[in-house]
Amino acid sequence: LTRILCLQVLIGWHPVFGQPEIDYQRPSEALSRLVERPLPPVYHPDPKRERMLKLKLVSLVPETRLRREEVSLAGYKIYRDTSAKSRRLYAEGLSVIDLASGTENAVSGLPEKLIILHVLWSPDSQWIAALLERENQVELWGIDGKGFKARKLSDLAVHAGMDDMLFWSSDSQHVWVKTVPVDRKPMVEAKRVERRALVRETNGQPIPAQTHRGTLRTQEDVDLFKYYFTTSITKISLSGRQTGLHSPNRTR
Repeated sequence: LTRILCLQVLIGWHPVFGQPEIDYQRPSEALSRLVERPLPPVYHPDPKRERMLKLKLVSLVPETRLRREEVSLAGYKIYRDTSAKSRRLYAEGLSVIDLASGTENAVSGLPEKLIILHVLWSPDSQWIAALLERENQVELWGIDGKGFKARKLSDLAVHAGMDDMLFWSSDSQHVWVKTVPVDRKPMVEAKRVERRALVRETNGQPIPAQTHRGTLRTQEDVDLFKYYFTTSITKISLSGRQTGLHSPNRTR
């Protein structure tokens, strides 16, 4: 019996040491169809209920986006290069539907390979403000709700890593956005230092357990949060005129 057990152990070990490396594999066809199925579109009616914006969502995130570097601080996850939220749905196409006739109109003037992060109708239902993620920054675009033409409203880099990304003025002529400060310098990577033990003292009382990732634990975390999440509030008109609240009137 001892010999049989030893033989079984040796046989069980042999494939582990002799097993070749296994590359990524595709799941079954049924499971693949389930994962790759198109997501239903998202609709945004205008305040007057005359037209409706239709957004085509992306079902599978491209590998190029998954490889991008993230910053995780204070419960927020953003891309380091564009300051846009990294964990969210986004759209790759949009059109405007006339509710009376049911006609769907394509929007012209938009760049290729769209990444639409956020859209918002103006109070008078004439314009749509849209945040598009480009190669190095997020841009503010305006879409004519009746002419179905889009144009970029500003070259400023918009910060789209937090909530409440943009607001319309009551007269529908201006959009308020959070922008990356124009005087922000390139990030200086912190020097690698030797890791040392962190000593914490408790008073014996129960304390809440950590529930969020990216909690600010060190001064370096605080400095990084100030760098990546300090924004300027900027008012941008439909003609492209910009009015900013400059330092020190900044918000995080």
